[in-house]
Amino acid sequence: MPRIIAASAESCEAAEDSARALSELPRRWCETVRPRANSADGLLIESLLGTPIFNADTAQKITGTSDASTYRALNSLTDAGKRNRIWAAVDVLAELDALSAAISKRTTEHLR
Repeated sequence: MPRIIAASAESCEAAEDSARALSELPRRWCETVRPRANSADGLLIESLLGTPIFNADTAQKITGTSDASTYRALNSLTDAGKRNRIWAAVDVLAELDALSAAISKRTTEHLR
C-alpha cells in the first residue's frame, strides 16, 4: 500500500477515535454536574462541543437566561463567577490537540 494511502487511513482512524471521545464528553459532564432538564447549565453543556471557548455574554446568549442565572450556571460548571472571564471546555480542546498529535504521528510514520 502506498505510504500516502496508509497515512490517510491512519488519519481517518484517528479522527474516528476523536469523534467517539468527543461524543462522550456531554454525557460525562452531565454525570458530574447533574443539571436539571432545560437548566442554564444543561444548555451550556449541550453547546460546549460547538462553542468550547466562550465568555459570559456568549453563555447568556446560549442559555437565554438572566445575568444571575447565567452566572449560577457558570459557577456550577467552573466554581468561578467573575466578570470578564473566558471559559473553555478544556476536554474538547485537549481531544482536538490529541487528534492533531495522533494524525501527525501516524502520518509521519507512514510517510518515512
